[in-house]
Amino acid sequence: MSSIGDRQPAVGQPPPPIGDQYWQRSAEPLQALIFLVPLILFYELGLALLGSRKMQLFLQMNQPIGDIKARRMLFDLFESMGISGYYLPGLAVVVVLLCRHLVRRDPWAWRPGIYPFMWIESLGLALPLFVFGMVVSKLSMQLGAGAEPFGSSGFGPAVVLSIGAGIYEELLFRLIGLAVVHLILVDWLKWPEKWGAVTAITITAVLFALYHFSSDNPFTWGKFTFYTAAGLYFAAVYLVRGFGIVAWTHALYDVLVVVLQMQYRFDQG
Repeated sequence: MSSIGDRQPAVGQPPPPIGDQYWQRSAEPLQALIFLVPLILFYELGLALLGSRKMQLFLQMNQPIGDIKARRMLFDLFESMGISGYYLPGLAVVVVLLCRHLVRRDPWAWRPGIYPFMWIESLGLALPLFVFGMVVSKLSMQLGAGAEPFGSSGFGPAVVLSIGAGIYEELLFRLIGLAVVHLILVDWLKWPEKWGAVTAITITAVLFALYHFSSDNPFTWGKFTFYTAAGLYFAAVYLVRGFGIVAWTHALYDVLVVVLQMQYRFDQG
C-alpha cells in the first residue's frame, strides 16, 4: 500500500553531506515528534489553564476559551468509535508519528542540533504566506483575511488557539487527510500515482478552505481563494519537509496574524 508523503531512507549508502543530512533528518517522523512536543504541551496546558475558572477571572474573560474545530472533530471521531478521552487527539499525533517512524525504520536518535534550524526554517516558510495574506487583506479591505476566526478572545487565548490550529489542522488535513484521499484514489480506485497525488492535494486544500467558514467567519470568494492557496502551500511544505515543519509553519503564521491584528486594534484605540 502506497502512502503519499512517505520517503524511505536509502540503505547501504554513504553518509550524505551536512546540508543533506539536515534535509533528511529534519523530515524524519521521530524528529518531527520531538520538535512538536513543545507545541503540543503548550496548547494542551494553555487550553486547560485558560479554560479554568480561576484563570478566567484572572484574565477577566466572560467565557472559557474554546477548542480548535479540527481537534473537536478528531475527538468526536474517536468517540464515535467507542474511544473517549480528552487528550486522545494529542495522543494521536504521537501515535501516528511513532508508527511512521517504526515503518521507516529510522534510528532512535535525539538530534538537538537540528531543532533550532527547523524552527528558523518554519519561520522562514511562514513569512511568504504571511506576506501573501497581507496582500489579500489589502485587496479585500479586511485585516487578516486569512486569519483563524478567533474573535475577541484576547492575545493569550488567540496565541494558544493559533498553536492548536498548527497542530490539529495539519494532522487532520495533511497527515490524515492526504493519506486517506490518496489511499482511496490510488490504492482502491487504481488511479495513476501522479494524478492521484495531485487530486488528493487539491481535494484536501478545498476541504481545508471550506472548513474555515462558519457563522463567525462567513464565506467570501476572496477568503476561499486564500484558504485554498494556503492549503496547497501547506501541502507542499508537508510533502517536501515533513509534518513537524509544516505544523510549526502553520502555527507561526497564525501567531504572526494574531500579532498583526492586535497591533491594528491597539492603533485604532
